[in-house]
Amino acid sequence: MNKKTLIGLAVLGAALIALAFYAANRSEETPTTPSAATSTSTTSTTAATPSPAATTDPAAMKVFEWEDFGVTFTLPEDWDWMGDSPEFALALISPDIKQFGQGAYITIDVYPSLGPGKTPESALEEVAKENDTEIEPFPGGGVGVAMPDEANGLIQNLVVYPYNDMGAVLVMQTAASPNENATILDILGSMKIHPPHPDAEAADAAFLASLESPQDGALSYGEDDAPVVMREYLSFTCGHCAQYTLSISNLLALEVESGRVRFELSPVSWDDNAEYAANAFYCATAQGKGYSAYKALYTNYLTLGYEEAYTEDAVREAMGENGVGLDMDAFAQCMTEGTYADLLEASNAAFADFGLTGTPTVLLGFSDEEITPLHMPDKQVWSGTIPVSILRQIISKMIDDGLTPDEATEAFFGEN
Repeated sequence: MNKKTLIGLAVLGAALIALAFYAANRSEETPTTPSAATSTSTTSTTAATPSPAATTDPAAMKVFEWEDFGVTFTLPEDWDWMGDSPEFALALISPDIKQFGQGAYITIDVYPSLGPGKTPESALEEVAKENDTEIEPFPGGGVGVAMPDEANGLIQNLVVYPYNDMGAVLVMQTAASPNENATILDILGSMKIHPPHPDAEAADAAFLASLESPQDGALSYGEDDAPVVMREYLSFTCGHCAQYTLSISNLLALEVESGRVRFELSPVSWDDNAEYAANAFYCATAQGKGYSAYKALYTNYLTLGYEEAYTEDAVREAMGENGVGLDMDAFAQCMTEGTYADLLEASNAAFADFGLTGTPTVLLGFSDEEITPLHMPDKQVWSGTIPVSILRQIISKMIDDGLTPDEATEAFFGEN
């Protein structure tokens, strides 16, 4: 689990400072809006001035949808949101934040796993102990710790919610005055979680079909005539790649299965474990279970840890009867003979030809043109876990405005 979710008060204070700084520097501008988040009001009335008390009138509420992760909240009409900060994936903010730089807020991060052997309760134990408080249930099915901050007149909460059946969680950090904390709890209780789920069987079948003529060792899922092609270079021993699987899964459901993107998966290796896992992925693909194996291998990484995830026994268990369900005799033969070693070599070579140095790295392009890495404003390759909402904005600029990947990326940075 990322260390910042275990720091408690220090992180909450940092998030408050970030929000205050953002508000002070944006003045009356509309907060940054990820492409796939919408709100539907139940009234056209917006409060002109912030109220010191909680907003509970049902007629002054609106539904907010965070489409990128399939989460909805019911918010007071005068609350707003912003996303893609270094401190959080999404923030729900009171009008006081926008007008005065301080006020009630909820920040949200999404994690594919809490780490080997961790539960929400065990992940919160250190924070509870440091703040001399108890872990308790929170509205909406979460568990967390409430931490009164008497010096600043605030109640701060750190809450963990299950996100899916694969061990992913939502981690929420909140701060509010005692009066507004009731609004915070109402918002948390209103949350509905429906994660986007790609069609695993369709992805498995597509990877198998693409195994007949892979390009640069990459296997693909999506329509051949999709306007945009996206390739991810990954290593199975890359922790950031393991964390990125949740975002990629959501992107497949939202952009690939809508026909807008064809996704290409290209493993690379610099060590024996990564090579072993990549070959296991290709051998599973040959039995029509490539996407399922990709998920299972990274689940091993997230739940067992790096040292145990890719032992021969762990991989065989993940691929076998109680896991992916492969014919293990055929799998063993494929692995022993190195049937698809040439595909991994081709992927490694293409990775080097693009001048790439780290994983995960995403490349984009139009279906009839070469794919290219994305670049930061300083012209450096933009590698790492680019948030799914940002990728979706860049993809939309390519499709809707006809911009090249670099032009779309430059336009995104210019707007944000």
